[in-house]
Amino acid sequence: LDYRLNNHLSVHTGFYPTVLELQGDRENVNFIRLGGTFWLSTRSRPYLSTGVALSLEGNAWSHSFANEVGYHQRLGFRFSARLGAILLTTTDLDSSRLNPTVGLSFRPGSRRVP
Repeated sequence: LDYRLNNHLSVHTGFYPTVLELQGDRENVNFIRLGGTFWLSTRSRPYLSTGVALSLEGNAWSHSFANEVGYHQRLGFRFSARLGAILLTTTDLDSSRLNPTVGLSFRPGSRRVP
């Protein structure tokens, strides 16, 4: 879920599943992600996002800082797509991983009536 504060800032929360290599094995790891996004333009645009990723996996991977950079493309009035990369860094700064991110957004609101 992403809530726009204005044309350039939003706050978000959501479920973030990913695959990380842990001790030589690839494992599914799930997070709850909280943070904010800075949009560089009001149309199709690059974006920068920062926040935290709270681990749901116990000992597999600890809570992390989550910093993302990417590109957001509008697909008409209601839909858009994202492609980026996220850097997960554990809060003790002991481990970090760089992963691709993808997303599809739907805007449920309506146009303003004059």
